Parts: sequence; structure tokens; C-alpha cells
Amino acid sequence: MVESNKNEPFMECAKIEVTVPKEMQVYFSDDYAVDSGEELKRNALLLYPYIHNNVISHGRAAEILGVKKLDLIELYDNMGFPYFDMDIGEVLQDIQTFRSIKKDWLFRTLSFQRSRPKTRLTLSVIPADILANSFTSNC
Repeated sequence: MVESNKNEPFMECAKIEVTVPKEMQVYFSDDYAVDSGEELKRNALLLYPYIHNNVISHGRAAEILGVKKLDLIELYDNMGFPYFDMDIGEVLQDIQTFRSIKKDWLFRTLSFQRSRPKTRLTLSVIPADILANSFTSNC
């Protein structure tokens, strides 16, 4: 269920004129009552082409509509518009690319660690009187 974002201030609205086929006019008249959920769906559908063409993001569209981004993504999903539009071939290619990059990174990291000279940490014992004088103040 999509809810209005309670953290957002009141959303300012504007009237726009849209040219539609004459048979659609009845659905946009005041006589055709729509609840707020239907109005949100209509407005989300009006914004979807801009999301699909990468003009605005899902996050920006959610801000415009006054809802949370995840709620908008769920609304689109329920209407049949997936958030991810990759086919299985593209997903498998991305996985292969990730594995290749990961393998290369691991190889470089392990090669760097093997090529560094080994150093030993040697602790020296410092006499207590020298150590005590190191931390005294002359003030």
C-alpha cells in the first residue's frame, strides 16, 4: 500500500491542460470521482515515461508525488513496470564481469603482498627513569 510521505510538507498542486481523445474526457471530468490512490496511480503513470527515458530518477518522481521511493517502485511493479529491466543474458554478463574484476583485484592484492619485504617489529626495553622523564612537564 502506498502512503503519502509524512515528512514531506503539503504538496503544492498545479492544473495543466492535456489533449486526449474525446472518449477519454469523461474519465478526467469532475463527475468521475477518483480516490487518492487512483489519483496517485494516474500521476505516477504520467511520470513513468520520464523515468524510463532517464530524464528523472525514481527518487525524484517519488519526491514529486510525495511518497517514499520504495513505495513508488512497488506501485510501478504492481502495475507491471519492473524496476530492473535487464534480461537474463544481461544479468549473466554482469555477473561474469564482476567475477573477472574480483579475480583481477584478488590477484593484484595477493601479488603485492608477496612482493613486499618482510619486516620484523623489535621492541626495545626503555629504562623506567628515562621513560618517566619523557613525560614530565617543565611548567
